[in-house]
Amino acid sequence: MKALRLMLVVCICSLLAQGCGAPGKVVSYSQESGILVVRDETPPHAEISLSVTGAEIGALPEANDLVRVAFREDKGRTVATRVMNLTKQRELHKGND
Repeated sequence: MKALRLMLVVCICSLLAQGCGAPGKVVSYSQESGILVVRDETPPHAEISLSVTGAEIGALPEANDLVRVAFREDKGRTVATRVMNLTKQRELHKGND
């Protein structure tokens, strides 16, 4: 399991060099603890927990929302710097048509 997590972090970090992580589905989000758990959309569908304290967050994420997260590693923690809720952006865009 640790190898899978490490592989996911390496893959996502390589994507971050391009600006942001790959889209994933929200498993859970707690404003109280500041933790967002996202499941990768591509196999093996690994999950990653991110601290969102201090991150720029657009529309608040909810379970099953599709999000894109920009993040970095800081002292052994995965820290989000920006959370973009793609599901809510699409809903807002449809409302303006």
